Amino acid sequence: MVNVLIFIAFSVLAAHSAMASELEVQPVRIESRPLVLSADDPSMDRVGSLHFLGGLILQSDDPSFGGWSSGLWSADLEDVLLVNDRGAFLFTTLQRVPESGAPLSLQASSAILPLRNSFGKPLSSAFNWDAEALTALPSGEILIAFERNHRILRYDLLGLVLLDAVELPPAVRSLPLHAANRGLEALALAPDGQTLIAFLEGPEEAGGTSAFITQLQDGSADDWTLRRYPQSGDYGVTDAAFLANGDLLVLERFFSVETGPLIRVRRLTAEVLDAAGPLMGPVLAELSRPLAVDNYEVLLTGVGAEGQTLLLLLSDDNFRDNQRSLLLLFELLEEHAGG
Repeated sequence: MVNVLIFIAFSVLAAHSAMASELEVQPVRIESRPLVLSADDPSMDRVGSLHFLGGLILQSDDPSFGGWSSGLWSADLEDVLLVNDRGAFLFTTLQRVPESGAPLSLQASSAILPLRNSFGKPLSSAFNWDAEALTALPSGEILIAFERNHRILRYDLLGLVLLDAVELPPAVRSLPLHAANRGLEALALAPDGQTLIAFLEGPEEAGGTSAFITQLQDGSADDWTLRRYPQSGDYGVTDAAFLANGDLLVLERFFSVETGPLIRVRRLTAEVLDAAGPLMGPVLAELSRPLAVDNYEVLLTGVGAEGQTLLLLLSDDNFRDNQRSLLLLFELLEEHAGG
């Protein structure tokens, strides 16, 4: 697969620069403060199969900053495009320590800009703007999945112009009203550039949730195959990202007043994805208090300069004072990386 995300990074940066110049708006200011994995043990650097490289607490005085629900990572692991659940996007640069790879700061390269409808107008209400999932196409376009008003929209990144809608799986089209906030929560395109997988957030009554797989043709989906994604403990899916070898990482979340947020990262092998039957795989890591847990909804993967697999997690603060935008950076340990 061509370096799609490098193309995306430069396309978005050029578009944002043009917009910023025309509108005379400045990039949003982000304050980045260091974050340890465990407040109880600041030296802790491993959880499950993940080696902790470092973390950041992100803050901004811009009231539109937050609610981050999905994103894209450029192939050089520097540029990050984020989308939030109020229908806005932000282009950022992740600065890291050269020697250790630890994150130093996340700096905005643009203002926070609205996603637009087919008339070029900003998405206008919570019913329409609840963007939850994002993935890139080989063409340089992107797909964004929305809850409430369930749909998958295809955008041209050269200006984030809405092109058209991708046909939904029948089970998503027929979701009842009480499931308005349990729609598509994750989209991921495989390294082959054609296999697209989508997850409902769940959990559903039978335990677990539904996943849907299709083969894209010119950015469009015709037939979706329903796959079961069993889960224990009433976790829901919040994001997913492919590894270079075709395995898929799935980010899961649970919350209760008693436990606070609980986070899991699960791995589905390419063989499991290709076979029939439920999508089952091992949990690579579980995060709970006193670790730096919050409402993590963004999972990004990339390959480092030395071939290591990197994972970036970012939390959705729901624009609430008692939640935070946290960024965690991990390396998937070599014995589990699988290429």
